[in-house]
Amino acid sequence: MMEIEPFYFKNLAYVKSKVSSSTLEKLKQEAKFILDNSNQFRKYNKKLAGNLEKEYSTHKSQEILKPYLTSLANEFHKHSEENEH
Repeated sequence: MMEIEPFYFKNLAYVKSKVSSSTLEKLKQEAKFILDNSNQFRKYNKKLAGNLEKEYSTHKSQEILKPYLTSLANEFHKHSEENEH
């Protein structure tokens, strides 16, 4: 079971959680691959907010994060249902 800490406010909710070390390691490897092969990736500097020098579009990062985010959303939904009753 994922350990989460939900926070509820009148019109806002957020969750504090930790990304597993295996997921984090995969993301770090993907980031290193992108930086080492930046010419293979589409730059995203003008599409994101902030003043970052190296922003790239990658679908692999989304694939890495999707299971974690889906699980996080399911856990949050389960806790929010418990909180309603």
